[in-house]
Amino acid sequence: MADDDVVMIRGAANTRAVSVLLRGANDYLLDEMDRSLHDAFCIVKRVLESGVVVPGAPARPRPSLGCYILL
Repeated sequence: MADDDVVMIRGAANTRAVSVLLRGANDYLLDEMDRSLHDAFCIVKRVLESGVVVPGAPARPRPSLGCYILL
Protein backbone atom coordinates (compact mmCIF):
# COMPACT_ATOMS: atom_id res chain seq x y z
CA MET A 1 0.00 0.00 0.00
CA ALA A 2 2.79 2.41 0.92
CA ASP A 3 2.29 5.53 -1.22
CA ASP A 4 -0.27 4.12 -3.65
CA ASP A 5 -3.43 6.19 -4.04
CA VAL A 6 -5.66 3.22 -4.91
CA VAL A 7 -5.49 -0.42 -3.89
CA MET A 8 -7.66 -2.79 -5.94
CA ILE A 9 -8.25 -6.41 -4.99
CA ARG A 10 -10.01 -8.45 -7.64
CA GLY A 11 -11.20 -12.03 -7.96
CA ALA A 12 -12.43 -12.49 -4.41
CA ALA A 13 -14.13 -15.82 -3.77
CA ASN A 14 -17.03 -14.33 -1.79
CA THR A 15 -18.37 -11.24 -3.54
CA ARG A 16 -20.87 -10.49 -0.77
CA ALA A 17 -18.13 -9.52 1.63
CA VAL A 18 -15.81 -6.55 1.32
CA SER A 19 -12.90 -5.12 3.25
CA VAL A 20 -12.35 -1.42 3.72
CA LEU A 21 -8.78 -0.32 4.34
CA LEU A 22 -8.39 2.94 6.23
CA ARG A 23 -5.15 4.85 6.26
CA GLY A 24 -4.55 7.96 8.30
CA ALA A 25 -1.85 10.10 9.82
CA ASN A 26 -2.64 9.10 13.42
CA ASP A 27 -4.96 7.05 15.61
CA TYR A 28 -7.33 9.96 16.19
CA LEU A 29 -7.92 10.38 12.47
CA LEU A 30 -8.43 6.63 12.01
CA ASP A 31 -10.98 6.59 14.85
CA GLU A 32 -12.91 9.45 13.24
CA MET A 33 -12.88 7.72 9.84
CA ASP A 34 -14.05 4.49 11.48
CA ARG A 35 -16.98 6.25 13.18
CA SER A 36 -17.96 8.06 9.99
CA LEU A 37 -17.84 4.86 7.95
CA HIS A 38 -19.90 3.04 10.58
CA ASP A 39 -22.53 5.81 10.48
CA ALA A 40 -22.68 5.62 6.68
CA PHE A 41 -23.09 1.84 6.71
CA CYS A 42 -25.88 2.13 9.30
CA ILE A 43 -27.70 4.65 7.11
CA VAL A 44 -27.47 2.37 4.07
CA LYS A 45 -28.69 -0.58 6.17
CA ARG A 46 -31.73 1.36 7.42
CA VAL A 47 -32.63 2.55 3.92
CA LEU A 48 -32.41 -0.99 2.53
CA GLU A 49 -34.51 -2.35 5.40
CA SER A 50 -37.25 0.27 5.20
CA GLY A 51 -37.11 1.10 1.50
CA VAL A 52 -37.79 4.76 2.37
CA VAL A 53 -35.62 7.86 2.44
CA VAL A 54 -36.87 10.85 4.42
CA PRO A 55 -34.98 14.05 3.57
CA GLY A 56 -33.65 16.05 6.48
CA ALA A 57 -34.05 19.75 7.18
CA PRO A 58 -31.27 20.94 4.83
CA ALA A 59 -33.00 19.15 1.92
CA ARG A 60 -36.01 21.46 1.98
CA PRO A 61 -36.24 25.26 1.80
CA ARG A 62 -36.76 27.14 5.04
CA PRO A 63 -40.37 28.31 5.59
CA SER A 64 -39.19 31.87 6.18
CA LEU A 65 -37.37 31.84 2.84
CA GLY A 66 -40.52 30.57 1.12
CA CYS A 67 -42.59 33.40 2.59
CA TYR A 68 -39.99 35.91 1.45
CA ILE A 69 -40.01 34.53 -2.09
CA LEU A 70 -43.85 34.58 -2.27
CA LEU A 71 -44.12 38.19 -1.11
